[in-house]
Amino acid sequence: MASQVFRCWIVNGRQWPIIIPSLALYIAGLVIAAKLIEIHANPHQEVDQITAWWLSFLAITAVQNTLTSGMLSSPFFKNEFTI
Repeated sequence: MASQVFRCWIVNGRQWPIIIPSLALYIAGLVIAAKLIEIHANPHQEVDQITAWWLSFLAITAVQNTLTSGMLSSPFFKNEFTI
């Protein structure tokens, strides 16, 4: 996913404000992944807690992929992309 954010940054003319939402979602996904590793390392966790963390991780991943893919392809639809 980091490579997708990087490509989005390159395609959009290396403008940082464009990728800030996607970058924030990427960092949030890393934090949730670390929490999931911690939860799975402890064998006495409740299933509801594990399910909630997995659902939030998958939701953030889906939103970030959709957002970044849209921003990555938007210059092509606007005919602003030049090689």
